[in-house]
Order: sequence, then C-alpha cells, then structure tokens
Amino acid sequence: MPSLLRPTAVTLLVFNLCWLAYRLYHSQFDLDVSIGPATASDDTRTLSRIQTQTQRRRPTTGAHHELVLGDDPSIVLSDDDDDAEDDQPFISHTPTLPAYCDACGPNDELCAKYGEAFLARSRAFDGAGARVRRIIRKAQAGEHIKIAVLGGSVTVGRGVQRNERWTELLYEWWTAEFPKSKLSMRNAGVPGTGTAYFSMCFQEHINMDADFVITEFAINDLGREEEMASFEWVLRRTLGMAKQPAVLNMQVFGLEYPRMATGGDYHTAVANYYDTPVISLRNAVLPQIMADPESAPSYFSVTPKGGPDYKHINARMHRAFADILIHYLRAQICTVARRPQTQEDPALERIPQTTLQQRFGKNQLAPVLNPTCASLREARTKLVANTTDGWEITRTTGGNFYVATEPGSRVSFVTRAGVLGQVRITFMRSTMAGLGEVKCWIDNNERDPVLVDGFWWRYVSVIESAVISSKATPGEHTVWCELTAKSNSASGKTTFWIVGVDGA
Repeated sequence: MPSLLRPTAVTLLVFNLCWLAYRLYHSQFDLDVSIGPATASDDTRTLSRIQTQTQRRRPTTGAHHELVLGDDPSIVLSDDDDDAEDDQPFISHTPTLPAYCDACGPNDELCAKYGEAFLARSRAFDGAGARVRRIIRKAQAGEHIKIAVLGGSVTVGRGVQRNERWTELLYEWWTAEFPKSKLSMRNAGVPGTGTAYFSMCFQEHINMDADFVITEFAINDLGREEEMASFEWVLRRTLGMAKQPAVLNMQVFGLEYPRMATGGDYHTAVANYYDTPVISLRNAVLPQIMADPESAPSYFSVTPKGGPDYKHINARMHRAFADILIHYLRAQICTVARRPQTQEDPALERIPQTTLQQRFGKNQLAPVLNPTCASLREARTKLVANTTDGWEITRTTGGNFYVATEPGSRVSFVTRAGVLGQVRITFMRSTMAGLGEVKCWIDNNERDPVLVDGFWWRYVSVIESAVISSKATPGEHTVWCELTAKSNSASGKTTFWIVGVDGA
C-alpha cells in the first residue's frame, strides 16, 4: 500500500492533532507552536516536530496588582504567586449589598421597628422606580442633588419642632446614606394650600432645576374631581422640568374630616398613570387606630387649648412618615446594588402624551403650559395690585392677603394668559372670618362677571382658585374684582381675601 499511510502513523497524527486542539481551546497562555518540515520515510509522511512553549503573562515592570473582593481585605487575588497553577479558575464577584437589603432580616431595623405588614401597607404604589433609581445613581456618583418638597401645613411642620419635621429627618438620612453627594433641599410647604394653587404656581416656590420633587397634598385636596386635574398638572409639569426629576407622592391623613377618603385617593389614580410612587401613612397607621380607637390622640399633635389636633400628626408620626419613605428609597438602592451596570429602559420615564382629562387619540397631545403667577404666599413674584380702591394688604391668621370689607371696593391685577386661555384668582374660603362675595371679570367684560363666594359650609379653611376666564386670548389681561353686598355668613359680614392671580 505505497500510496496510503500506515495505521500507526495515522494514529500518531490524530493523537497529536487532538492534543494540539485541546491545548489551544483550554489554554489561558500564549502558545508558540512550531511545525517543522515534513519528511518521508517508506512512502510515509509524519509530523516531524511539535514544539509548544507556554508562558504565563505577568507585568514586565514588576508592579504588584491586587483586587480586593467585597469588604474583607483578607480575600485578595495577587499576581506574585510563582507557584500558582497555570490555569486559574474563573472567579465572579457579586457586588456587596447594604445589610438592610435582606428585607426584614436581622439588619433591617425599620422592619424590626414597624413590622413587615406596616411597611408593606405604606406602599400605596411602588411604580417601576426608574426615575428614582436614576437619582440614586447620581447621588452615589457624588453629584449634587437638589430636592424640592411641595405640601401643606404638615410639611411646614405645624405642631412639631423644626428638627422633628419629616423633611428634616429625610435630609439627615440622605446625607448619611450618600456622604459624597452634596444635598440641597427646599421645603416649599404652604399651610392650607392644595394643588389648585400649586398646579399653576409651584414654580414660584421651588427651584426649577430640582432633581427630585416630593409632594404632600392628600389632605389639602378635599377629594373633588377637579382636584384630579390640578394634581395632574402638578405631576405633569414637575416631570417636565429641566432635569426631568423623579417625582414621589407622600400621603398623610387626619381624623377631623367628615370622611376618611381625601384628595389623596384621587391622587393615587393619577400617580399610577404617570408612574410616580405613592407612600401612604394612612394605609399603614389607620389599622392600628381602628384596632384601638382610644389611642388616636397619641398619633397627633396638640392644639393650643391642649386637645388633640386631628389635622396634624405629631413628632412620632413625622418620624414614621420619614421612615416609610426611607424604607422605599432603600429598596431602590438595593435594586441598584444588585444590578449596578443596568441601563434603565428610557421608555419607563416617558411622560404620557395626553392627560387623563383628554380623549384618547394617536394625534392627541397635551398642551405645554408656561403659566404666570403672582402671589402673597411666600412666592418669588409678589402680587402687586394695578389699582386699588378700598383694598389693602392685611396680615391675617392665614397669612397676607389683599382684603376689602366695604361693598363696592375694587381692585385690579395684571396677568398673562397662555395656551389654555385661562385667568384665575386665588382666595381664602372658610366658614369663619365673615367672608363674602366678589364679582370678577377680565378687561372690559364687566357685563359678564364671575361670582366668587369666600364662604362655604365645609369643615376646613383652605386656599381656593376660581377661573375668571377660560377664553382669554394669549397675552396680557387685567383682572378686576369688586366686593358685593351679598354675604352667606351668619355674621352678615362682607369681607374678602385675595392672595394670588395667575394665567395659563
């Protein structure tokens, strides 16, 4: 068989080729393979020489490199062990998680303090959390974070010391959790003020370059359908701010109202639509009060007369309010720690193209608002009357207002309408103070006025907004108001308090 390889040569050739393939596949080293020229013997070709050299890679400068795994410096991979095996095993390292990431484990002190059910009930809506995690990553990277808080008298701290407010407690935790990140926090709470005012005026109270906006309006909105629309404008406009901030909604509760349902219950549906988390103190605490009604005063502050103030939570509940927020934020921190390299899906932060108040349609777009607002509610743009006759700025128990007491007194203000064609006044509404009625109009439309009553029989005194025109052309307009002789108050008084004017 002169033209064929002998069986022993075939076996040798196959063996050597398999061995070579095995080394090429499994080796983690440089291979220098030399194959010499073939020679023939007895009409047989054989592989004459295979020379393999393996060299372990190591720095030529003599530098020493170490990788510390986790928090234990005793666990070190070093490159200066000459006796190490050539083929080191592949070692994967899972990032170290904060100890509290073991939910309700031995290091979750909030779960130990409040209980798993309490914390779970406080999560009225978690949402996808993408916006919040983006802010957490920025804080972990040492970036300057700006937090803005919008709310009412609970956020202001009615009934507690300044250092007991939930916003102060959040500030303390955040700066300890992210020590490399500078934090600026603005508490823009305004007592007795809900989303009707803030929907068009929040820009007068917070910095528009905030990274994180937190709202607290559950009890200052009374649970009316129109407050769904005003709360929606708060969410929509804050989400659309310069830095596309994360927005989170905190909900407190009270026991002095005629029903347990509040504006917060309307807010939750809107928050779902915009994927903004909702943290509820009522959901967590109310079952405890229901189980022991006699304990109710222990959750609330004290009035000047010494009785329980069922509208304002006490310091212990401010601590709980802050803690349920912190527990939510910790959960997001743990998610970031478990997947540090994960890029969030941009679609999770997309703002819906239409509002809940609009009809569905693929070409239906929500208007982009740029409202103007002037106010006496600690706003940047102070409300200044254009003309006054019988009106003057007066300090009241509810703050500063333009006040008139004599029927026929007139006042005017200049504002600008926008794409909504809307012009409004903001005023005090209450069963107290003998509040009466004004008739208001824009420009020369005195024959078609809007009647606005400052008196009502509801259980609270709040800042309300009334639309004077919804058909104003874009541009500057003058708003006129005249005090009438009508009064629904038992006292028969005809006073009226105006605190702001806005246009959109």
